[in-house]
Amino acid sequence: MAPPPHVPELLDELVEEVLLRFPPDDPASLVRAAIVCKLWCRLVSTAAFRRRFREFHRKPPLLGILCQDRGGDGDVHPTARFIPTSSFHPARDVRYGWRAVDARHGRVLLEYWPCEDPYEDDGPFRTKLIVWDPVTNKQRKLPSLLMVHNVFPRTWNAAVICAAGGSCNHRYCNWGSFVVVFVGIKHDQICSCIYSSKTGAWSDQTFSEPQYLLDLFKPAPGLLIRNTLYFLFNRELGIVKYDLTMRKASVIDIPPELCWQHLVLMPMEDGRLGFATMDRCRLHINLWSRVIGPDGDAGFAQCGVINLPKALNAPESSPRVNGFAHDVGVLFIRTFYGLYSMDIKSEHVRKVPTTRYCQGFTDVVPYLNFHTPGTALFLYDLHYIQKIQCYFRY
Repeated sequence: MAPPPHVPELLDELVEEVLLRFPPDDPASLVRAAIVCKLWCRLVSTAAFRRRFREFHRKPPLLGILCQDRGGDGDVHPTARFIPTSSFHPARDVRYGWRAVDARHGRVLLEYWPCEDPYEDDGPFRTKLIVWDPVTNKQRKLPSLLMVHNVFPRTWNAAVICAAGGSCNHRYCNWGSFVVVFVGIKHDQICSCIYSSKTGAWSDQTFSEPQYLLDLFKPAPGLLIRNTLYFLFNRELGIVKYDLTMRKASVIDIPPELCWQHLVLMPMEDGRLGFATMDRCRLHINLWSRVIGPDGDAGFAQCGVINLPKALNAPESSPRVNGFAHDVGVLFIRTFYGLYSMDIKSEHVRKVPTTRYCQGFTDVVPYLNFHTPGTALFLYDLHYIQKIQCYFRY
């Protein structure tokens, strides 16, 4: 029997073009590709491949979400748990004593909950924040921010943002400088200050015009549209708008008939501010967009409806919108049976595993980032891949 014809080896450029098209939300596929042979392992480990991979896919994928675990009876400590929605698993998926505040541009902002019950403390206490990168497992501790007397948990919110702003495509910026924007209520005013990773310090506080503010912030991540941040109040007052250029805060009213518990901020396709909310019968998700009326007054108008599938609109499931991944268009819906994700364009619904024990009063915090060769955790995996290759004499 004649031997099989010799198959020439694929050119390195052709192999790299194939590897570039691996799905970014399945980082494990690149690990499996690296096991094939030393050539492939070398290709996916180079900085050039990492750069081309991110440029090819453009937008970072949704790797997972952070939600709050239920504590024991009488336990005031939250536990931030990373729930994968992809094949990515961080080195630390549980952060006991920490609450996930925000996630953006590859970073997660975490708040440490005091050991004592802060509501029983008559004096000032300090809010402890860190910025954590789940892909590299690196974190940076921020200087303590003094919060005095009437500033307690839920009377503030914060966001972590790439320091480059609109000049960055946010494909590599999780390795660069960042800022943390803090917005709170103090003496019936909205106070704000900004931390810069370049200086390692907080700026001086700025204050809005005096107004009657006795509300709390909804424990949900802020929304960034261009150079403006938006945070949702817990009750009827509406939305806090913070201009990053002017460092000025103001309040936007929302229709009084809407319930803050069933409302999630989201950007519209045209870049305007909007939100998703559940109707009273919990059969539909209504989309609202900010519009300017003929008289020049701004308000909100309903611009779309998404029908819930039968699995989610049953009366006993008690569905409500619970978060939104801005760059990938995924809306999260919490039910009595767990958390579901919905693509708002295709309306495809998937159940997010291991979330039925997460607390229902806090919104989920989506985490988007590239997990590609060159990161600390990936190189850790490749170290063992190379050992396997040597064992099998590839």
